[in-house]
Amino acid sequence: MNSNMEQVLLAQAARDAEKYPNNEAATYGGAALGGLVGVGAGDLLHMDGRLGEQIADVVNPIYKEVDGKKVKQKRGSHALKPGPRMAGGIIGAILGGALGPSIRNEMIQTSPSAALLAKAQTGTMTQSDVIALQQEMAKTYSQIGIV
Repeated sequence: MNSNMEQVLLAQAARDAEKYPNNEAATYGGAALGGLVGVGAGDLLHMDGRLGEQIADVVNPIYKEVDGKKVKQKRGSHALKPGPRMAGGIIGAILGGALGPSIRNEMIQTSPSAALLAKAQTGTMTQSDVIALQQEMAKTYSQIGIV
């Protein structure tokens, strides 16, 4: 195989690789998506806890004395504090960031041009590989307008 054919196959393999996100983008995307899912799951736990407080307020209310009168006091606070939402977001972001590149690698299919180039360089091409090489070269040349 001459070097021009190798360069054409290498360029085609590079074009195939451009279709997929790089590892960094997969990591950031996975972390963002995992964080959102984690916050959503943590919010369900938070709402469950708030529901338990509301039920406890009905079953066993807490009273405080204000100006000599007993007034119902709600349980819990509405202050922003660490809890299931924050924990879910952090855990989701960590797991999503770790799984993002793995999912990207599963998405990537082997480029036929890269496979043909590897076989040609190692000298293990069969007759069907020669036919596939001819078809790949014809497709590439027609894309750039030579044929």
